[in-house]
Amino acid sequence: MIVPVTVYHVDIPDDTMSMRTMIDEQSDACFVTTIHVLQTLNVPSYPIEVKLLTVLGEEIIQCRKASGLIVKGTNESVEIPLPGCYFRHNIPAKESQIPRLDIITKWRHLSKLAGRLSSYDDTLRIELLIGINCVHATKPREVINGGKDEPYTVRTTLGSDVIGNTCTSHTGKTKDTCQFAYWTQVNEVSPAEVSKLFNCCFDAILGDKTLFQDK
Repeated sequence: MIVPVTVYHVDIPDDTMSMRTMIDEQSDACFVTTIHVLQTLNVPSYPIEVKLLTVLGEEIIQCRKASGLIVKGTNESVEIPLPGCYFRHNIPAKESQIPRLDIITKWRHLSKLAGRLSSYDDTLRIELLIGINCVHATKPREVINGGKDEPYTVRTTLGSDVIGNTCTSHTGKTKDTCQFAYWTQVNEVSPAEVSKLFNCCFDAILGDKTLFQDK
């Protein structure tokens, strides 16, 4: 789910930034986009190596980590401290996943949600991903179900969103649009673990006899 939020650093509360956040229950870490957020919020951070596991595989990446970020839903009053956030160049999400009021009001069981959603703002970018290591933000507070195969709405402390294909009409016609979960796990890596990983890869190459030599 994707909701509009306001973010700031605990030590610089006057410097706020509006953005959208993806709440991803398949991820166990929080991510923010690198350049824009760093420059706007003046967030202190430090370099770190992490082992990133996704549906595409496993890799060790160099990134930065920051602590002290606070997030609040645009139409909400509760402020939530985020755990340490890792900086990435982008958050893999599509603007088409953001629900529009004109579409939601076509579904009778979702009509009460219309008053909770903000009007679509095309200036807000998806620059934050919150995983299950911040349960305060991901925990459902209310769920409104529909009929079989119909979209439903979830309300969290940060706001409400619609889950499912809202482009399917009651006539059964559907647009080709998809929503995804971005299963992501993160483990911080020590220099000793990096060395061990490279040694394992080298041993595997020797075992397969795939070494190349200059002739």
